Amino acid sequence: MQSVLRWCFVAIPVLALLPRGSVSIEAQAVFAGVTALLSLAVIGFAQRPLYVMATLRNTVALFLFLALLIGFQAYLPFPGAFADAAWAAANSVTGGEGAVISVAPADTIASLLQISAPFLLFCTGLLIFRTDDDAVWAVGTLARAGGILAALALLQYMSFPDTLLLWQKRFYLDSFTSTFVNRNTAATFLGLVILVLAGLIVDAVLRRRHRLALSLIMGQRLATPERRKAWKLLFDVILLGLSTVGLLLTVSRAGTLSVFLALVLLLVLAAADREAGGEGLGVGRLPQRRAIRFLRIAGIVLGTTVVLVAFAGQVLLRADVGGLSDPRFCIYPSILTAIGQNWLSGTGFGAFLQSFAAFRLPECGLYGVWERAHSVYLEAMLGLGVAAVPVLATGLVLLSRILVSGLRARRRLRIYPVIGIAILAMTMVHSALDFSLQLPGMALFFSAAMAPIVTICLSRQISHNKA
Repeated sequence: MQSVLRWCFVAIPVLALLPRGSVSIEAQAVFAGVTALLSLAVIGFAQRPLYVMATLRNTVALFLFLALLIGFQAYLPFPGAFADAAWAAANSVTGGEGAVISVAPADTIASLLQISAPFLLFCTGLLIFRTDDDAVWAVGTLARAGGILAALALLQYMSFPDTLLLWQKRFYLDSFTSTFVNRNTAATFLGLVILVLAGLIVDAVLRRRHRLALSLIMGQRLATPERRKAWKLLFDVILLGLSTVGLLLTVSRAGTLSVFLALVLLLVLAAADREAGGEGLGVGRLPQRRAIRFLRIAGIVLGTTVVLVAFAGQVLLRADVGGLSDPRFCIYPSILTAIGQNWLSGTGFGAFLQSFAAFRLPECGLYGVWERAHSVYLEAMLGLGVAAVPVLATGLVLLSRILVSGLRARRRLRIYPVIGIAILAMTMVHSALDFSLQLPGMALFFSAAMAPIVTICLSRQISHNKA
């Protein structure tokens, strides 16, 4: 039963990517319901590891605070300064007297469905993986499943560029978008897959497992366990290459840059691994080993930069030609104005489409409809008001503390907190300029990747505390 639950945990976020990132309310309802059923099954059949309970309580408390705040905005009447000004105009026409904080209460309540599934899947992941081996399996399986999905989407893009799975592709016809409508979301998804696969490959190289792959390529006979490790490493390398090609074909400037910075961070932290570094450098004086490690890190940064410049020609060309002329940079001042006028209570979580329309400037163009702010932080501030600061800060601090403490405590599995830090860094940087995490499918995939990594960090901490 445990094996079935683990496979379901991996399958849900991968399947949620297929219907264009589950952007429709129907897809959100389906995957939220399936995630809830999985959570009930895990609670009923799985044992509850004690070392994750504090993190579980903090996550549930953060979600409940956010849910109460959303209900507060959508339901409680607030006449006067706290209610959105649109209600006064509406009441003058309809003769009504109701007024709440949110300009679109139905959309604000509907946003609960969008945020509940990622929180629930993360909590489920904390409960379902009781051992390091289970968590390691989940991280690798999820990344490989994402890599296979990216490879199949890339094959479709090369064969049928006007098709997006079963739908006609209408936007970003010149870019690879994987299973998503937006190329920037595809860049975040591919970046997550790249970071996990790169971390696993680097860990294998530091442990000299690449020699097994070389022996297999040379036709040498290997025992069954070594042959499996060699094939797994080769498979990861192939998926990493295809995912990297997909990332470059998205032509996403912010996405490619955030993945590049996170990849450099991952490689630097992996190269600074004391245990692996000592094994790789052999016995020697400490100053010599530090110097070699510094040169290795400098070489990694330089090499990664050279590769980016060499292969990211389209991305660099778009950045050079487009510069800061992207429409999102034109609307950011308007969003800041809206935030300034609604900084205390916000305009309602999930109601950006309705609330921003009153602040849109004609010089930014009248074509199209801005459904999102293209910045997770700005949209959160506009929707929640000042309460967005503690919500975002609490989530970021909780995850960062766990990952950093895991980085210090883990030895054999140190690469996993390294991967987690890189994923978090990439997501936070890219979220400043886009809305990838606001897509339910991408949010589920991110939560599913972080949950087993967090359990790996926490399991070692508890053993150290007991010792």
